[in-house]
Amino acid sequence: MTLNESALQGLCKFCMMRALDHIEIGEGQMRREDDGQLRLVWLEAFIAAAALESYSLAARRLGTSQPSVTRYIGNLEKWLGKILVLHAHPVRLTDDGKAFVPIAEGAIKTLTEWRAIPPRTPTEAPVKRSAKDIRLKR
Repeated sequence: MTLNESALQGLCKFCMMRALDHIEIGEGQMRREDDGQLRLVWLEAFIAAAALESYSLAARRLGTSQPSVTRYIGNLEKWLGKILVLHAHPVRLTDDGKAFVPIAEGAIKTLTEWRAIPPRTPTEAPVKRSAKDIRLKR
């Protein structure tokens, strides 16, 4: 189902953002955040909402909107197959959510530390190839 601009008029900002997630974007009909891959921002949103007990404060900390934080956490829950947050004010974590906080924090810490490691020397670095460099053997 493809939505056009006029179909989106009149929808609230939250509804519009949710609708944009379902627009088909090409022949693969892949959705923006529904490609089966975990996003780091989902973990960041979950940790911020859990720490601040508020979606709006988490959004402010992350520099995004409150509906985005809600969507990120929903995507994370869907990806994990577990309910992490009771969507109430203040934000309350389920038992799974409480157990997942240190896992999410550890993942972000590990990835942040990995990014801080200097790149390998040129002799150790993997060779980057473009599609033009790869020749199919027949």
